[in-house]
Amino acid sequence: MFLSGHSVVVNISQPIVAIVGEDTILPCHLDPAVDPASTTLEWSRPDQGHRFVHVRHEGEDALTDQNPSYKGRTSVSNNTLKQGDVSLKLSRVELSDNGTYRRYIPKLNKESFISLAVGDMPPPAHKIVLVVAIPIMILSLIVVCLTCDKRAGDAEGSGSRRCRECCSDCPECCLKTCNYCCEICMELPSIIT
Repeated sequence: MFLSGHSVVVNISQPIVAIVGEDTILPCHLDPAVDPASTTLEWSRPDQGHRFVHVRHEGEDALTDQNPSYKGRTSVSNNTLKQGDVSLKLSRVELSDNGTYRRYIPKLNKESFISLAVGDMPPPAHKIVLVVAIPIMILSLIVVCLTCDKRAGDAEGSGSRRCRECCSDCPECCLKTCNYCCEICMELPSIIT
């Protein structure tokens, strides 16, 4: 049963908070409910001129004068209209959606306002970890590589000395025991044999 002329728009005093990219609901409830087939509901932004965010007229969406930035992103649920729920669903919220919204029912000459506060979503923790961890891992890898190169250079130097010392006494012994193949060790056995 619908009562006409006695409906009250139930207000919410606190702003609705939404994150960019998510869907949100701008609530509006009429108590008692009105017949959606004989009612016009206008959602607008007072700061954006005459274009509407969403209009519902006699049970149908009337979006010919809809603000282009809301095209394809607004809806009023058909299932809940008969219970007085004329809330606006705003899909894929954008930063530009931030502001005050006016809900107006011409037949009842009732209006109310609701604020939408839109914020950027902080980056997920795993992205922060990657941004910090990857450069640290790269720097660590560079340090390890430089340290290994330095140690290998030190080992080559001492190996070459050992090999040279060894090769001067016994080239065959040097080839068996020296893991580093220096030019001297490679040449001496072929010269000797």
